[in-house]
Amino acid sequence: GYVKDFPELIKKVSSSLLAKKIKIVTNAGGLNPLACAKAVAKSLVDGGLSHFKVGVVFGDDILEQLPQLMKKKLLNHMDTNLSIQTIASKIISANVYFGADGIVKCLQEGADIVITGRVADASLTLGPCIHAFDWDAQNSDLMAAGMIAGHLIECGAQVSGGNYSGRKNFSLKSPGYPIAKMNADGTFLITKEKNTDGCVSVETVSEQLIYEIGDPQKYFTPDVICDFTSVQLKQMGKDKVFVYGCKGQTASNTLKTSIAYDNGYKCSNTLFVYGQKAYEKAKECFEIIQYQVKQEKIKLKNLFPEFLGSGNTLVI
Repeated sequence: GYVKDFPELIKKVSSSLLAKKIKIVTNAGGLNPLACAKAVAKSLVDGGLSHFKVGVVFGDDILEQLPQLMKKKLLNHMDTNLSIQTIASKIISANVYFGADGIVKCLQEGADIVITGRVADASLTLGPCIHAFDWDAQNSDLMAAGMIAGHLIECGAQVSGGNYSGRKNFSLKSPGYPIAKMNADGTFLITKEKNTDGCVSVETVSEQLIYEIGDPQKYFTPDVICDFTSVQLKQMGKDKVFVYGCKGQTASNTLKTSIAYDNGYKCSNTLFVYGQKAYEKAKECFEIIQYQVKQEKIKLKNLFPEFLGSGNTLVI
């Protein structure tokens, strides 16, 4: 129910965490944050580091509360408004998206590692900001700044070039993961690890900013409603983009819930490539996959692309 390689990863980097006084905040707890925390604690004790404090944010699992909530008709589908009763007998999990509150409390109580269950991805960034800068949770603009920073870096290397749709002049074979350097006033710098592939530019940041959002003036999160149209970007040098002007509104009094139900399964892997020179991009994407497979020493009997489509849209 949790990310199984996380405890072992913590064991590998624990000496660096200790020497550099680095704290970790992660949603690696998945559907079972308590079990993840116990595994991490055991890993630390086995490594002779029993003085680490591990905090857990849990309570997002509302499966047992569903019958009561369904009576109140609070769980219709967000897009279709379809009643949850249509799938009630098939439901296997129900988890509410928490915000930054639990993370902040753990950090305030001295946690070195904070493990959460279901939280909004960007809240993983906002929580440390509130704790480090003593931000007032009633200051919607500061809350929006922390959430927007989290939104930009939450999807791995997407903001450092992986989500860029324009024709690029940089490699993505080993893209650098993004870093948000936060300031107490809510401004921040987006950059990436040195000596890595990819690119951080106004264009890559702009494209990631509007990734997976609805109304850009009202992006709902558990902590604040963000106004993405307020965001200002400025290139500050190679792979450095300064972000400022973030605005927000008071958060909604409701939370989003993720509900999964058993309805059979299917498995397929496809990659959509579109825009100008789609075929050239598709070939380059396949070369990146080949490279990464070789780097991870994964042995596959067959690895070959099938290009479907024509013109400016293909499927690998």
